[in-house]
Amino acid sequence: MRRLVLVLALALTGLFAAAGTSNAGSVPAVWCGGAEQLSVDRPDTVNGLQWHVIYAVAADSPDRFAALVSGIATDIAAMDAWWRGQDPTRAARFDLAIFAGCTTTFGSLDISWVRLPRAGAEYRDNTKTVDLVRADLNAAGFDNPDKKYLVIYDGPFDNPTNCGKGITGRIDGGKDSYAVIFLAACSAMLGTGTGDVGLTITHEMIHAMNALPVPFPTPGPPNVCGTSQGGANDLGHPCDSATDMMFPSGAPGDTFANQVLDFGSDDYYAHGGPWWDVRLSHFLLRLDSADTTAPGGVAKKKVTASSVKRRVTFKWPKAKGGGLLGYRVYTDNMLFQTSNTTFFYTTKKRKIVLNGPKLKRIIELAVRAIDRSGNLGPLREIRFRVGVGIVNAKGKLIKDTVPPSSPKLLPSRFAGSGIQLRWRKANDLGRPITGYRVERNKRLVTILSPKARSYIATSKGTWHIRAIDKAKNLSPRVQSVKIS
Repeated sequence: MRRLVLVLALALTGLFAAAGTSNAGSVPAVWCGGAEQLSVDRPDTVNGLQWHVIYAVAADSPDRFAALVSGIATDIAAMDAWWRGQDPTRAARFDLAIFAGCTTTFGSLDISWVRLPRAGAEYRDNTKTVDLVRADLNAAGFDNPDKKYLVIYDGPFDNPTNCGKGITGRIDGGKDSYAVIFLAACSAMLGTGTGDVGLTITHEMIHAMNALPVPFPTPGPPNVCGTSQGGANDLGHPCDSATDMMFPSGAPGDTFANQVLDFGSDDYYAHGGPWWDVRLSHFLLRLDSADTTAPGGVAKKKVTASSVKRRVTFKWPKAKGGGLLGYRVYTDNMLFQTSNTTFFYTTKKRKIVLNGPKLKRIIELAVRAIDRSGNLGPLREIRFRVGVGIVNAKGKLIKDTVPPSSPKLLPSRFAGSGIQLRWRKANDLGRPITGYRVERNKRLVTILSPKARSYIATSKGTWHIRAIDKAKNLSPRVQSVKIS
């Protein structure tokens, strides 16, 4: 959260106008989308974890998109130039669109226009604004786990000293990964690259890349604010220098020229400590890497899933190409991960296991490769009906990948010089069983007809009976008979 220290409006304007400018704000950006106002995310042109920009206006507020959009692009361009000046090896990766004749990066920003569903009065309460805006944008489809969202909110807001809020606690993207800027509170010098909007955009984006989340680890950042230095809202900020971009409050006259990225490099950026470092975020471009090519995709035909009762296993083959960091795995458009604050990449087993989905429920499963520069490979998706197999968009079975149930073994009997193995009929959700596979020490002995219910075993070893279905799926080895 970035607060603005208030002074009289005329004095504020004069101070900002008199403040020195930085190189960051010297080149205005003209947004190339013209009059195009799309309330959706345009097709991706950037192969990596990225920031998507949204202009969101309350249902009954004036729509100022056309008047403000190039100013928003200019402030983002200023932030980019400032960041590269602070760290020549990093810059935020933004979602870009293809506009005919556009030759500039920030003129090509994919900026969505969204008319929010609620009247401004519902968003006014500053304790609820971010949660409501985020929930409404999630409902509109802005919840991609490979994206973070920078929202320029244009509507009523009742805290004139609060310029924005970035949600911490999440390194990755998705429905909770939002930085929201409140134009009603802070819009001085919008579009100049020197005013509070550009600074607030930068501040809140750093928060949303999980800078200084509360509570802090031990050991943790050494210069975080205490309540005695300003209040509970300052806890997620450094207090060692007012020139730090993450200092809890801005002052009239602040510009990019007098701000630094982590004063002393010891709290949230390039600090070398054991706690999270924003410089590691894959939402930042690796400017020091020549690798700008997306990794290869995994072979689509070999992406599969199966289930035993309510235990689902999703598998995929190795992706093509080198430099792989791992794989990003998704279930129902949510990143499958082990905790709320870490990226989840699986590199060796190339599979995940889900426990508990109800039988016949359809799950959307997807996987893509990611390399060490944060580039993403193509997404491979399947729909899986638990207990049935891979289905199409209408839920119709296209590939049976689910094995039948394991035959229940009955008590064995002596039969001459051997042992009679006996079992009950296996089940495959009403589909026919095509036979039973008899194994000794996990090796095939013979295959029996689907009507068989017994077999005479004459050799020592561990014996299994496995059902086979029409798709040649084998039931798991559950029960066995050991003959010694």
